[in-house]
Amino acid sequence: MSSLRLSSLLLIALTCIHTGCGLTSKLPFQQANVQNQQLISRAKLAQDRAQQLGQENRILKEQKAEAEIALARAVKDNGARSLSSLEKIVDANELLRFDHEEGIARFVQTIRFSDGDSELTPVENGKLRKLLSLLESDAGQELRVVVTGHGDPHATEEANWLLSAQRAASVASYLKDKGISPERLRIVGSAPTDNVSVHTQPRRAEIFLVKPQSSTIGWADSLEKLYR
Repeated sequence: MSSLRLSSLLLIALTCIHTGCGLTSKLPFQQANVQNQQLISRAKLAQDRAQQLGQENRILKEQKAEAEIALARAVKDNGARSLSSLEKIVDANELLRFDHEEGIARFVQTIRFSDGDSELTPVENGKLRKLLSLLESDAGQELRVVVTGHGDPHATEEANWLLSAQRAASVASYLKDKGISPERLRIVGSAPTDNVSVHTQPRRAEIFLVKPQSSTIGWADSLEKLYR
């Protein structure tokens, strides 16, 4: 073999060692292509999963909306029956008046107090005994009682807040002592601005009856309205 040919072969061999002779030089590109395909595949899977989750979320929202509508209808129907039941109780008892705007019953006999006093007199006890008979009856056992007290027309604001609450508490205490569960009783001290005029009939306590399952005016709603 001539020295020229040998030199040429040696040069080719060295070139292959450094460049891979066109074989190994393609390996990084092949690996990158495989990695790209894997990334594309993963991205597609992620996209499909996101679409699936989005569809499931829409279905859950639709189901929730349908359940809320069904619940609202059930509550409305139950509330209507509750108010109808309360109206029947009122119609059967001359001591009650039904307030259609508020959805509550009012005990027509106002409980009176002496000036600056929160003690019940025998006359007022007699009024409460009539209410007690209703609350102990089969029809009245589900009723809840809200007692609102009022102060005196010439008392200070601070004194009226305390006095109105004490008067309401006296009525509630009487009913509790006679066996009415405390869970059925709530007391409210009225705002001083409601007490300063003799035309608002101060020195009194008013009694309201509600049915707690009523959707028109529930137990919490009744308190909120009466507190205003």
